Amino acid sequence: MINVEKVTKMYGPFTALFNVSFRVEEGEVLGILGPNGAGKSTLIKILTSFHYPSKGNVKIFGKDIVEHSKEILQQIGYVPEKLALYPELSVKEYLKFISEIKGVKKLKKEIDKVVSIFKLKEVEDKLISQLSKGFKQRVGIAGALINNPKLVILDEPTNGLDPNQIIEFKEFLRELAKESTILFSSHILSEVESICKRIIIVNNGVIVADDTKENIIKNKLKEIEIELIVLKKSENEKKIFNNKNDIFTLIKLEEHEKDLNISLKISQGKTEEDLFSYIVKNNIILKAMIPKHESLEKIFSKLTKEREK
Repeated sequence: MINVEKVTKMYGPFTALFNVSFRVEEGEVLGILGPNGAGKSTLIKILTSFHYPSKGNVKIFGKDIVEHSKEILQQIGYVPEKLALYPELSVKEYLKFISEIKGVKKLKKEIDKVVSIFKLKEVEDKLISQLSKGFKQRVGIAGALINNPKLVILDEPTNGLDPNQIIEFKEFLRELAKESTILFSSHILSEVESICKRIIIVNNGVIVADDTKENIIKNKLKEIEIELIVLKKSENEKKIFNNKNDIFTLIKLEEHEKDLNISLKISQGKTEEDLFSYIVKNNIILKAMIPKHESLEKIFSKLTKEREK
């Protein structure tokens, strides 16, 4: 579907992107994260052929974005961060105009569909210039998604939407993902977590992470914190967890009538499986084992700060 290979983008002496490579397969839902100035917006502009790479190449649907931009864009639904609508048109006129550009065959059916999904019926005859920011955003999204494009690129699409509209929009995206490939860019990490299976984090023009949310968190942690509940049979359990070893470091041990509540950190290079083997080897009866992973927000902060140093 998308193949980005060793892409660099220069603006004069400034390098906005450097040697960026990744692939997106058909049907994926990919989140693109990055702080201001990280290169995220530049990457999206290249994927939508508003800018061309200084080096490297981009192929979408197997075709080069520079040589076949017009053909590719007809199959893409794009919602930019700053919408470029036509204020002198009514909502219905705008959607008809967009439909004609895209070559939509069942024009009325497709317009009625997005009007219903984004609850635009009450404003369909109003001029876009008369709409609130939230309604303008909904019109822009509706125009981008008309005719179910194969690839949908969304740059901060929930700006201006109220909480209920955001919930409805997420549900629509989940349905859309059954038929389309989606690239979703947002500074609201919780939105990306709830919608995207795979996440790319861009900082200082390079990709610093590219994986599922769970793997990004797991791979970027130096130590994993675990909470255990074990059956207290004798004093032996306390001794075993207080003993020095290369698998974990004890943080806290609380003794109750029948159980021990234990907090520990697994050492770098060791795994939860190593800890479990240690527990079994020492004949400890384990009642619960709860990993305490950091949030994506904390990992995102660490990754972007590391590149600033």
